[in-house]
Amino acid sequence: MTPPIKVLLVDRHNLTRAGLLKLLTDDPTVELVGATGDEHEVIDLAVTFEPNVLVLDGTLAGAAGIIQQLSERKPAVKILILDLDCEVSQAVNVLTLGATSYLCKHSTPKDLLNAIRHTSRGETILSPKAAKGVIDRLVRAGPDPADDELHHLLTEREIEVLQLLCQGLSDKEIGQKLHISPRTVNGHLGHIYNKFNIHSRTEMMVVALEKGWVNWD
Repeated sequence: MTPPIKVLLVDRHNLTRAGLLKLLTDDPTVELVGATGDEHEVIDLAVTFEPNVLVLDGTLAGAAGIIQQLSERKPAVKILILDLDCEVSQAVNVLTLGATSYLCKHSTPKDLLNAIRHTSRGETILSPKAAKGVIDRLVRAGPDPADDELHHLLTEREIEVLQLLCQGLSDKEIGQKLHISPRTVNGHLGHIYNKFNIHSRTEMMVVALEKGWVNWD
């Protein structure tokens, strides 16, 4: 059997935290290793319990610092941000800092549990509201220099795979969209990562954002 996903929960609102505690403890695929509303405890708890996923309240004043510190000290811990207002700028910011996924607090329990599972595997999940603005599509037409650079670096198929990756889709979901096998998708991703000397989906998404290959207008 697949071992449960170890989750550390951080939320400063008592009622919200209580509801999330109930949801997570009732799910057999999740092992809740700790919960706190104190942002100053987060790093120590993460180091002690080594969760697979940190579910982090994006409204915390120190959220950015927590992401940065944890990315440096415990890069194996994947970070799922839960935010009240899914702002495009905030989504871009936390992904750039090292978070893996970004979800709105008005998401359904099913959405959260699904996001935790994907995030534990290093796959990026974004709330639809954030995804629509942040990674609607890769720029693929017109005289834009960034577009020329993208087509110079990647094949048409690799661009298609990258576009779907930036929408937070898994290898299986990308394969279904393009009518190819997950193994073939994984091969294309390997070629893409090698060309940019990176090692994860989140890093690739950040590169796409920074280089202007993603349109969030």
